Amino acid sequence: MRDVVRFGAVLGGLVLSFASVAAAFWWDGGWLWMAAGAWAGWLVQLPLFAWMRWTGGRESAFLVAWVGGMLLRLLAVGIAGLIVVVWEGVQPAPFLLALVAVLFVSKLLEPRFLPWTRDDDRGRSRT
Repeated sequence: MRDVVRFGAVLGGLVLSFASVAAAFWWDGGWLWMAAGAWAGWLVQLPLFAWMRWTGGRESAFLVAWVGGMLLRLLAVGIAGLIVVVWEGVQPAPFLLALVAVLFVSKLLEPRFLPWTRDDDRGRSRT
């Protein structure tokens, strides 16, 4: 549970900094949709990380969680894309860009928060 909270806090900080940078460079209201997309990415990613952490590193369960999480991320981006494209007044490009960026960067950060992939056992065989 502690790893999930730490990951959520780091990812939340990443989202806040992403939204702040977007606000500094995007003046026509698109920064608001970038912030919304980034927080949507946080909402998608956190339960999927918790699912992967819950597997405890068991190979078959971890593989199911990893592949299932990738499919659910793809589904989330597709559904979000369908919703924001037809929703009047929403700028879909900034929203989807931020959503995909947060999902991508958070996927790169995940191994640092999984206890069985940390530096202390790097180089050792799991068998």
